[in-house]
Amino acid sequence: MPGSTAPVVGIGGAYCSGKSTVARILIDAGYREINVDALGHRALYDCRSQVAAEFGRSVLDDNGQIDRAALGARVFTDAAALRRLECILHPRMVAMARESTTQSGETPIVMHAALLFHMGLDALCDVIIWVRAPLLLRIRRGVQRDNASLLRVLRIMWAQRKLRVQSGADSVDTHIVENRGNQRRLLDQLRHLNLPRI
Repeated sequence: MPGSTAPVVGIGGAYCSGKSTVARILIDAGYREINVDALGHRALYDCRSQVAAEFGRSVLDDNGQIDRAALGARVFTDAAALRRLECILHPRMVAMARESTTQSGETPIVMHAALLFHMGLDALCDVIIWVRAPLLLRIRRGVQRDNASLLRVLRIMWAQRKLRVQSGADSVDTHIVENRGNQRRLLDQLRHLNLPRI
């Protein structure tokens, strides 16, 4: 993180592009992981009363917890609902990510998130790796990995259709890697970035 002793490598990319695969390579090399999706699950738990107040009891399960499938069905078909959910969860997630970056000492950090730029998490990073993958490969991964219907995968991809690398005068070094399912080629691309421990 800028101003911190431990370098923070941010990994972004669209749904099923291979962010976790790239993160796993860095974790195996000794990086500490900040999984922003996991932070989202914690934030959803922490903010469940706000979410239920905003979206109604239909997004709760029988135990009063958030039913992620019901909530996802609601927000991935309604852009305004998705924005309302993001307004509830994102500030909490960013705060958790920021706090996590201060607890690493000298150990490099890998932080992966689909919405890296959208959430402003790029400001916590020293280097950003944007992962791209062919559309049909991403669809196949979504159906197989998440055991999701084709329609659900396409809805998620549609919701992320404007997701892309953002750059500006104050942006950090940003690198694009192509993930076509070949682990060795992916590792070769990462080695060319001169990251610590790779």
